[in-house]
Amino acid sequence: MLQEWARGFVDRDGKFVLEFQTTYNSAFWELYVYAALKQFGRTVDFSFDAPDFVVTSAPNFCIEAVTAQAAAGALNEWETPLEDFWGSIHTLSRAPLVDQATVRLANSLTGKHRKYREQYANLPHVNGKPFVLALAPFEQPFFYLQLHQAILRTLFGYDLSTTDQQTGSANHRFMREIRKPNGSSIPLGYFTNDGMREISAVLFSSTATFGKLQALNKDEQERTVIQALRFDAKSRGIRQEVNEGHDYRETVLDGLSVYYNPFASHPLDPTIFGAPEVAHYTFDPKTGTLHCNIPDGALMQRIIVTVHPMGAENKR
Repeated sequence: MLQEWARGFVDRDGKFVLEFQTTYNSAFWELYVYAALKQFGRTVDFSFDAPDFVVTSAPNFCIEAVTAQAAAGALNEWETPLEDFWGSIHTLSRAPLVDQATVRLANSLTGKHRKYREQYANLPHVNGKPFVLALAPFEQPFFYLQLHQAILRTLFGYDLSTTDQQTGSANHRFMREIRKPNGSSIPLGYFTNDGMREISAVLFSSTATFGKLQALNKDEQERTVIQALRFDAKSRGIRQEVNEGHDYRETVLDGLSVYYNPFASHPLDPTIFGAPEVAHYTFDPKTGTLHCNIPDGALMQRIIVTVHPMGAENKR
């Protein structure tokens, strides 16, 4: 299945095989983005050195793939001892995870925006076209627990919403900045002003991991249990589904969401990533309102548990 994702993909600098075996997450994410583009029926021209994907099927646009990684000097996600991450994995709290994810997503976003201004803006095959960042979080263990909270903070300054028990109306919490571990603060809400007008949209997923390949593969799911959190359009909340692997259904595009920049110099046509599974988010700067178009059943999180029966030699 992974080979099918990669069919047609061109290793332009001859480093992909090494990167897939070392940094891995960023290489896997790049393959996933390419597989998603093929699902959308888009054609990629690999004759250009950069950015990662120059889409030539009308309407033309460009994509740069980027992952949120651990801070410089910190352990990578796959190297971090779980006991050191939260002290005890039995007292999991999303708050520190989402805070760290917000900082690292903002770092990746601003880094690529800077690269666009310094490098990509000068390329004739990029200039004048919508420019999309395909962003995935791999900055820490349990990164998938962040759902969409950290990316909504980063792009729109939108955090959580609560319901007023007396009126039933929603109370929205907005964040304009977040403090880094060293005490310094970084701004949030990059798509609520024109400071990143060069970035047309962000394509995001926290579920495009090796687990997606497992979820799609029906050949080895006799002993697999899959827990999924999906959006419930009726309640505007999240419902949990637990299925045995052979009864579970997921597509390549499940879990994908698009965040549009209302200040973009070259707006992205929403129909480009139009699919029944994909969620779309944008912001109205006049009213300060976040608009969400989330399909019923949109995938928010997935956890896979595979049971390996003990052999006779291990039953003592």
